Amino acid sequence: MIQCFHLLFADLVQCRWEDEARGWGVPLGPPDKEAYKVLHQIEREFMAHHPGGIRTLSVSTVHTIEHAITLAPQLGKVSRLELTDLELEFKVEQVVDFIKSHRMLFGPVLKEISLKKKNLEVMASVNGNGTNSPSLSPKGGAQGSLSTASLFSFGGPAGSPISPTATFPPHSAFLAATGGGTGVISSTPPPVALIQSLINFPRSATTSSVAVPSPAMTVVDAIKGLERLDATGWEDCVLYLDRLPSASLKRLWLSFNVPSSTSSDYVQAEQQLDSLADQLERWRQLEEIKTPIRKGNVFAWAVTEKRSALICAPILAGSRTKRLPKMRQIHLEGPTLDVVDSVRDAAFAFQETLEDLEARSKVRVWHPTTIEWGWRMPRLTRLTLEGEICLYFSLDALNRCPALEELTLATSMRQPQHHYLRQEQQQPPLSPLPHLARGANPGGDLLLFIRSQEIRSIASLKNLQRLRLHGAWQLPDRVLRQIADQCLQLKELTLDQTVGTTIGGVLLGVENMHRLESLELRLDVVDLSLVRVVARKLAFLASIQLTSLAGAHC
Repeated sequence: MIQCFHLLFADLVQCRWEDEARGWGVPLGPPDKEAYKVLHQIEREFMAHHPGGIRTLSVSTVHTIEHAITLAPQLGKVSRLELTDLELEFKVEQVVDFIKSHRMLFGPVLKEISLKKKNLEVMASVNGNGTNSPSLSPKGGAQGSLSTASLFSFGGPAGSPISPTATFPPHSAFLAATGGGTGVISSTPPPVALIQSLINFPRSATTSSVAVPSPAMTVVDAIKGLERLDATGWEDCVLYLDRLPSASLKRLWLSFNVPSSTSSDYVQAEQQLDSLADQLERWRQLEEIKTPIRKGNVFAWAVTEKRSALICAPILAGSRTKRLPKMRQIHLEGPTLDVVDSVRDAAFAFQETLEDLEARSKVRVWHPTTIEWGWRMPRLTRLTLEGEICLYFSLDALNRCPALEELTLATSMRQPQHHYLRQEQQQPPLSPLPHLARGANPGGDLLLFIRSQEIRSIASLKNLQRLRLHGAWQLPDRVLRQIADQCLQLKELTLDQTVGTTIGGVLLGVENMHRLESLELRLDVVDLSLVRVVARKLAFLASIQLTSLAGAHC
């Protein structure tokens, strides 16, 4: 019985065309338009296969929403709705009709929604011969050369249509206003009518989220009692934080890709993130949050409430005063010092309920501060720190995390998995200052040395199952042996460019990790291939990757 289906065929087609556009594959040819017809037919067939057992329904807001409406009377178990193809002009009325029909038939069982804007950016590249390569259309796959009459079918301010013979490169502001488009790049300047239309109808950067209607927010508002919102694939959600439901929201996952300073939405996104603390204080049912941050006071309100609760605990034991949200998952990304303050506050305020804590910092700022806590965190099972923030974290705090099962410490931010699902982006420098962004970093080296003296605390994690260390962490043979002897549940070990370990220490350590299932080593150690000999004794080992930085790949 199929209860959940989600096809990534469209993303794979996109990946193929992007690779070809970059010159990584065969030359670009005519677009296979039939591929998308087959995709949507497959989606409809899956949707019609025992619809009464489907619990998670993935629907294209452009291509398959009509079929979902016809099957609505049979989709009684659907509690999670995934909406893709959130273009500027999608069939919002039909999506809202489906949600309302489902609620009328089965009641408020639809509590979770995932929003994903189609990840097909307009890509126009010019090869060495000066010829133009076809672009990717945001409305379904790769497109070749199209006439401007089919792309720009609207009139200018005076009512005169744009000439069908006019050719010009797609302007970025025009693409944002019309939902994208493709065309053959030409040196001909854009027509005056188009420029006038953009001037006469600009989008103000300071326009409030209430003033600018959002089709996607109309869909969100249609779900009564919404509990879980996954907007990691819809970057514009950060513009409408003040419009999200406050009484029922338990999960809010936002995209970390916030509008840049050159975007027309930058000011609005800045205002929303600046008031994030007020919004979080309003969402009293919230349990999971993934969000970028701009300030370090995101959880300052929670710290105040926690301290009051600790002081007045005997008095408030039987009262009905408001309680802190039972936060279980917190993922943050932002400037280093702001993330440091937010992580410190979150660890204190939600010490009794927090299970998953992840923080990634993007700006290199050296400051004499430390993240540590003197209280127990009995429910914390996952801790991930990426970027400079992990250098500020006192590893001695691990002694107070008895339930920790997964630990990841990376001195630099890693690329996200499944990068083919999103437009590839270059990682910005950690600091705008050239002497900090490049070359030696004595402040970072000093912090890394201090933290490495505390790395022995990892051995105190009796329930640790997954350990990943990325960067120049000092990991002596003695500490690796302690981890092997005391972390008896360890199933996954990744050591990427750690230092201080010899081949003998690696062999002795791996030999005692009897439950190990996955092993990945990238070390500056000679004869690393000898680990394969020892690994043969590990009954559960299913994956092994060895890369000797002192020589060739093992």
